[in-house]
Amino acid sequence: MASIRYSRVPMGYSPDAGRFSNNSFTGRQGSRFPAHARPIDPCNPDLVPSQAVKIYQADNKVTWGWNRSGNLKKLESYRDPAGVTRWMERGDIYNAVAWST
Repeated sequence: MASIRYSRVPMGYSPDAGRFSNNSFTGRQGSRFPAHARPIDPCNPDLVPSQAVKIYQADNKVTWGWNRSGNLKKLESYRDPAGVTRWMERGDIYNAVAWST
């Protein structure tokens, strides 16, 4: 027989989160990250893929970036004189808290 587990955090379906979750990262009301965002561990940024992804910063800024040799680099687009859109690295991202595709 299974025992009943009591919690001070409500568990179950939340129409605001749109899924079953008590995950404080994506399951709370008024979440500032999309449901498919993944947290970034500051001690292990190698879990962020090396392709271009959206990086969410602690000050609610969203930038494109990627993981390059364990450092999160900011990517910015620009148009060259021929009209082709290209991407360029523009420094590091220091206060990243989440990433998504």
